[in-house]
Amino acid sequence: MGDAGVVAAAVSRRLATLFDVLDVEAELGADKRFGDMHAELGWFAADFRWTWFPWNDTVKTTLAFADGPSYASEIDSQERIQSGNGRGSNFLNFASPEITFALPGHPDDQLVLRDEHRSGIFGLINGVHDASSFITIGYRRLF
Repeated sequence: MGDAGVVAAAVSRRLATLFDVLDVEAELGADKRFGDMHAELGWFAADFRWTWFPWNDTVKTTLAFADGPSYASEIDSQERIQSGNGRGSNFLNFASPEITFALPGHPDDQLVLRDEHRSGIFGLINGVHDASSFITIGYRRLF
């Protein structure tokens, strides 16, 4: 944990629904990091979203995992330190588990809790083992 923050935005589109409970989505996102981490980041990810929970008539809930490539405009000191290779990498993997909550009467207005994580997938990308993670809270509007 350092003195860092992030502001992010993403757009996604459902591509398919499997078995009436699993949405497959494409996502494009960007963030601006500040404080100890000062890079701009972009990513493209495939999202897999589980949409059925027995309590959805009380609190509509989804659970998702996004995964895909990310690119940072620069490698900040925190990512260099955590990388395991001493250099970091502009290009890394973006992995993001998330959970959303909405009122049944307003399913298009969602509270989002998300972990935005960049890594080298245990050293597979440029010898990077770890890079950065941000636990985020946000708002999603479905159109």
